[in-house]
Amino acid sequence: MMNIKDNNVLFWTFIALVTLPFIIVVIGGINRTIAEHRQDYDRRYWADIGLPSMVPSFDDILDTFGEPLEIHFSDAGNSAKVIYDNIVFFHSVLPDSRIGVVRAIDVFAPEIRLGRHQIGVGSTRTEVLRAFRRFSPYETIHNSISVRDGITWFAFYLDDDNVIIRISISFGGG
Repeated sequence: MMNIKDNNVLFWTFIALVTLPFIIVVIGGINRTIAEHRQDYDRRYWADIGLPSMVPSFDDILDTFGEPLEIHFSDAGNSAKVIYDNIVFFHSVLPDSRIGVVRAIDVFAPEIRLGRHQIGVGSTRTEVLRAFRRFSPYETIHNSISVRDGITWFAFYLDDDNVIIRISISFGGG
C-alpha cells in the first residue's frame, strides 16, 4: 500500500522527468539561435564582398581586387582611402606608414549583395527596413537608413526614389 510520502515522490519524479527535457530543449534552441545569428551575419558580410576574413589586410584587398585605381592618405596620415571601380576601402595606417587593416567600406556595385536578404545597391527603402527590422533601423533626415548588426554598422544612402545608391559599412564597432 502506498502512502502520501510515496505519492509525493512519484509526483515530483514525474514532474522532473517531464520538465527537465523540455528545459534542455528550450535552452539548447536559444543557444543555437544565438550562435547561428552571430555566425550568419558578421562573417557573411565580409564573404559577400569577397573578402577572406573579418579583418582583411591591405594585402588581402590587393589579392582579391588587384591594383587599386587610386590611394589617398589623410592629412594626418593615419588613414588611407583605397579606390576601385564601385568599391572604396578605408584602411588604418600603421606607425611605419604601411597601410593596415580595413575599417570601413563604401559599396557602389549593384552586384554585391549582403546577408540573407541580399540587400545591395538598387534595393529599396522597404527592402532594407524589412531585412533589418529586428536590428531597429533608424532613418535620418539625410535620406539614409542606419543599422547596427552586432559589430557591423551600415548606412544605406537613398536617392529621391528611395533606392539605395551607396552602402557604407563599418566593422569592429567603428
